[in-house]
Amino acid sequence: MSEEVKQSALWIIGAVLLICLLFGLLPLLLDVLGVTVRVFVIVPVVGTVLGLFIAAIIHRYILRPGNRHTASSTVTLYTVGACWLVVFLLTDLG
Repeated sequence: MSEEVKQSALWIIGAVLLICLLFGLLPLLLDVLGVTVRVFVIVPVVGTVLGLFIAAIIHRYILRPGNRHTASSTVTLYTVGACWLVVFLLTDLG
C-alpha cells in the first residue's frame, strides 16, 4: 500500500470513530445542557418572581406599620432565597 492510501484510510477510520463518539455523547451533552438551563435560568427567574411576590404580600398585609422589618430588605432577601431553594428542590433535574 502506498503512503497516501494509508493516510486516507486513517482519516476515514478517525472520522467514523469521531461520528460514533459524537452520537454516543450527544444525549449526555443535551442532558447536561438541559440541567444547566434549569439551574442557571429557570430557578433564578421563577424563584425571584415568586419571592418578590410573596415578599410584597408580607410587607403589605402581614407586617404592621411600626414593625422594624417594614423598611428593611431582609424579609425580601430571605423570601427570595427561600423561593430559589424551593424552586430548585421542585425542579426535576433528570
